[in-house]
Amino acid sequence: MGSLRRAAQPLPLILLTLLVAIAGSACGSAGPSGEGGGKIALVDDNLVIVNADGSGTPTVPPEPFGVIGPTWSPDGSELAFEESDYVSAVRADGRHYARLYFIDNIGTTGWTWSGKSDELAYVVGEPPVIFAVGADGHGRRKVVNGDAPTWSPDGKTIAFVRGGFIRVIAGDGTGERKVARVHGSPGYVGDEGSTGGTLLWSSDNQKIAYMTSFWKNPKKSCESGGNCNYIDPDTNIEGCRLHIVRVNDGSEVQIVGGGLLGSFEEQCDFAWSPNGKEIAFSRNGFLYAVSADGRRERRLGRGLAPLWSPDGSHIAVKLLHPAYVNGFDQPNATVYVIDVQRHAEHRLAPSDDRSWSPDGKALVIARTVKDPTQDENGAYTPGEWVIETFDADGGHRRKIWPNTPTTETCECGEPTWQP
Repeated sequence: MGSLRRAAQPLPLILLTLLVAIAGSACGSAGPSGEGGGKIALVDDNLVIVNADGSGTPTVPPEPFGVIGPTWSPDGSELAFEESDYVSAVRADGRHYARLYFIDNIGTTGWTWSGKSDELAYVVGEPPVIFAVGADGHGRRKVVNGDAPTWSPDGKTIAFVRGGFIRVIAGDGTGERKVARVHGSPGYVGDEGSTGGTLLWSSDNQKIAYMTSFWKNPKKSCESGGNCNYIDPDTNIEGCRLHIVRVNDGSEVQIVGGGLLGSFEEQCDFAWSPNGKEIAFSRNGFLYAVSADGRRERRLGRGLAPLWSPDGSHIAVKLLHPAYVNGFDQPNATVYVIDVQRHAEHRLAPSDDRSWSPDGKALVIARTVKDPTQDENGAYTPGEWVIETFDADGGHRRKIWPNTPTTETCECGEPTWQP
C-alpha cells in the first residue's frame, strides 16, 4: 500500500533491454580509465580545474595568480597551493577561496594536510614553529616548536623534528613524546608541497620513513679561511640512506643492505606502497622495493622518483636523459610505468610531472613538447607543454589542456588528479 508500481513489460522487451545494458557496460569498461569522473587541477599561471575526461567548462578561480604546487586534500574537497606570498585554498568547485597564511622572508618548509582534510599544518620562523589553520583560513593556532611536520594518515598525530629527534604530538597540541633520534640531517623527499615531505608515514600509521645524506669516502680540502674540513661537492660523491622507525616504541627497522639508496638528489626519493607493506626506491638507476620489516628486497626495473598507483599495482618512475642545448644542461625526464607483479615497463611521454587517477588505472602528465632554452647571452625561450591523460599501459591518450582549438600548447604544468 502506498508503493508505486510499474506496468508489466513483455518478456522479449525485457531481454532486449538486458542485452543492451550488458553491451553498454562492456563497451564502457573498455574506455579510458578516469573518464567521466573526478577533476584535475593544473597550473597555467592561474589555477585551473578541469573535468578528468576533458568535458565541460574549466573552472578558473578569479583570485589566485602565479600558482605553485596545487595539492588536493585527502578527501578531494579542497586544493591548497602557493601563490604570491601566501599559501591559499579553494574548494574543488572553485568557490570559497581563502588565504591561509603569509609566507615570510624566511619562508616555509611546505605544508601537510590533516588526514581529516579540515586543517593544514605548516612551519614559519627561525627557530621554526609549527602552526595549524583551518581550510577556510580560520582557527589558526600554534601546535608546537619544531620543523618538518607531517600529519598521520588517520589525522590524529603530527610527526616533526626538534633537537635531533623525531617526535610526535596529537593534532590538538597535546601528548608530545620522543620517538627516535635522527641519524644525520633528514632530507626532503618528493615534490614540493604536501605531496612531499621529510617524514613519511606508512598508511597504517605504524611507521615513519626518512632519508639522510652522507659523503662517500670524502676528500677534505682547506679553504682560504683556514677550514681544512671543507668537502667540495663538485669533486666528492654524496649518497643517501633510508631509515624506518616504529612509532610505538621508537625502534629502528634493520634494512637489508643498510638502506643504501643512490647518489644524492637524483636517487634519494622513495615512496610507501598504498598498503604500507613496502617502500619503493632507486639505486644506481634501478627501481627496488623493500619490505616494511626491512628483510626482503626485490628489483622491479629501471627508474627514479617512484610514485605508486593508489591500487598498488603499478609504479610511475622517471628516466632522465641529459641533453645539452647551447651549452646549458637540460635534463629531460621521461615517464615510465612499471607493473609491480609482472615487471613490465611502459613508456608514456617526456615529462617531469605526473599524478595517478584515484582508481590507479590512469595518469595525468604535463607532456613536454618543447624544452625551455637559454642561449649564451642569457636570452630565455620558454618551453611548451600539453596536459594529457594516459592509461597505465600508455594507451588511450587524451589531451585535456589547452582545450581550445586555437591553442595547441601552453606554459603549463603540475597536474594533479583529485583523490
